[in-house]
Amino acid sequence: MWHCRNRGGSAIMTYPSHRGVGQNQRRNAMIRIKIEGMTCGHCTGAVEKALSKVPGVTAVTRVSLESGEAQIEGDAAPEQLIAAIEEEGFGARLA
Repeated sequence: MWHCRNRGGSAIMTYPSHRGVGQNQRRNAMIRIKIEGMTCGHCTGAVEKALSKVPGVTAVTRVSLESGEAQIEGDAAPEQLIAAIEEEGFGARLA
């Protein structure tokens, strides 16, 4: 198991999705999710990667270690986003 040593720092990263947005798709919404348990940049990277794989996500615009939040663009179901984060071992709820 990987252990984090950086507990007081801040990490903000972006991980754009490589999915194309078709002309017939509905307009992207901004979804904010509160995440519990992230302690370092490795954690934020794992969350970003998991979120980017959820169908309907067009971009993960921010995962902040400092605020414990993620911002996602797209029309993905919030339940799927939360499940993807929980599968990585973190707590999650809509912000």
